[in-house]
Amino acid sequence: MSTDNSKVDITILGAGMAGASLVHFLAPARAAGLSIALIDRQPLSWDKDDSDRPPSFDGRATALSWGTRQILEELGIWNSIAPYACSIDHIQVSDEGRFGQAQLHANEQNTEALGYIIENHRLGHGLLSGLSASDSLHVMAPNSVETVRMTAEGAELILDDGRTLTTTLLIMA
Repeated sequence: MSTDNSKVDITILGAGMAGASLVHFLAPARAAGLSIALIDRQPLSWDKDDSDRPPSFDGRATALSWGTRQILEELGIWNSIAPYACSIDHIQVSDEGRFGQAQLHANEQNTEALGYIIENHRLGHGLLSGLSASDSLHVMAPNSVETVRMTAEGAELILDDGRTLTTTLLIMA
């Protein structure tokens, strides 16, 4: 995608949790011939320097449900993040000052865990490490969009490096 004016079918603006996940979900669309551009202001890889991380992949943690684990397995991401995920074996639900509570245990549900806790930067590595530029995926990072102009055919994006990108579908993630 080195020309000044390019066209893709789908553009995802933002490679945080939602955008990076969406690229993986759209793998069948890419296999069917659709072209996708992923644009983010931050580099999509980083060492240990916190300042280089995309903002959504910071030091906080995220709770993933058992169903999310199954989805990440189907997408081929789970094995790369599993060593960093801490299982949730027990959940207690209550309302302070109110009568009653509910308790859930993984073994009572016949599952190895109710969910998992993982640091966002570890999840980010898993989501982003499998993304590489190809004929169907144009990774444009670091790069940002200066202007968006909606047209009858979709959207025209002017990037900060002067290039123009035309897309049928723009997803602002």
